[in-house]
Amino acid sequence: MPTEKTKTTSIILFCASRIPLVVRKFFFQSLFTLFYHMAAKHRLIALHNLRHAFPEKDMKELIKIAKGVYRNIAITAAEFFSMPSITRENLHEWVELEGLEHYEEGIAQGKGLLSIAAHFGNWELMVCHHPSVSQTPSCHLSAPGQPFP
Repeated sequence: MPTEKTKTTSIILFCASRIPLVVRKFFFQSLFTLFYHMAAKHRLIALHNLRHAFPEKDMKELIKIAKGVYRNIAITAAEFFSMPSITRENLHEWVELEGLEHYEEGIAQGKGLLSIAAHFGNWELMVCHHPSVSQTPSCHLSAPGQPFP
């Protein structure tokens, strides 16, 4: 079921997109740094999970990783408001693609392909970029426990 942009959404996107990206990044990084320090429950959950994922790392390294996660989420939030203005022509300014030659080789051989991408940076921008380089992109996501469409 397609959704329509509300007038409020359009106004928010318009106003936020007029703020320079560097200013938005500073604002959201400041806001998410505040969240990191103020939301003790979520900070402790993140550190607990990191402790289990990386038992060999000391707490100083885990804190650095957790803060980096908050910083990356802030940058994604800041970039979100630019997404409506991203086009096929300027997408290269936002996304760096490596390994396209492997995709092109597989397509040339008439093979089906399975792409596995690392979650570095703004994943949502990857979703914008993929259709611009692939012939028949297909992406299926579903929440855990939900039936696959």
